[in-house]
Amino acid sequence: MDREKMKQLIAERQEQRADIFKVEREDETAFTINGHQYQLVANYRDAFDTDKLGERFSTILSKYDYIVGDWGFEQLRLKGFYAANNANAQKNQMVDTIQDYLYEYCNFGCAYFVIQNLDVRTPKERTSHHNKAKHNSQNRTQTESKRPKRPTNINNRKKQVNHNRNRASEPQIRERQTKVNPVPVSERKNQTAVRTDNKRSQNQRFVIRHK
Repeated sequence: MDREKMKQLIAERQEQRADIFKVEREDETAFTINGHQYQLVANYRDAFDTDKLGERFSTILSKYDYIVGDWGFEQLRLKGFYAANNANAQKNQMVDTIQDYLYEYCNFGCAYFVIQNLDVRTPKERTSHHNKAKHNSQNRTQTESKRPKRPTNINNRKKQVNHNRNRASEPQIRERQTKVNPVPVSERKNQTAVRTDNKRSQNQRFVIRHK
């Protein structure tokens, strides 16, 4: 995208924003932005321009007590600051740091203006999904802590531990079985089979005797 096309898109965007935020002057210092009251408190080198302010203004700026507009490279930049009695504001966002901001972040000797917001509108904070999940987790933890705990039988636990210890200390005896292939009777040496009589049993029994 070439530079001319970029400038054209910026101009179109500024015209659209100008239709969103309408700046109307009541006198040399008092004016309104979409019906909200503002006052011009500083106008160095005739920097204040209602048309450019309407083009560059944003809804987020309505929460600040003071707004600084400075010019650089023919572009207007807006920066918000809080009043000195705002305990929730950071130190570099207080109104007494405006002069430091102009020295450190603006072009030397640039034109600037300062306006005061007489109708501060603090935007409502949106509850994020993360904060909502954290809140639910805390409530669930508190609910569980209020539940009565089940009594534990200490004697049964001690018995189980002692039983496990006794089993671990007993010697482990394992029976080992070895398969032995018997030697045929015909191949046995110095042995003979002798029949024994058993009157109580009708089955014949044989025993092996050495010669």
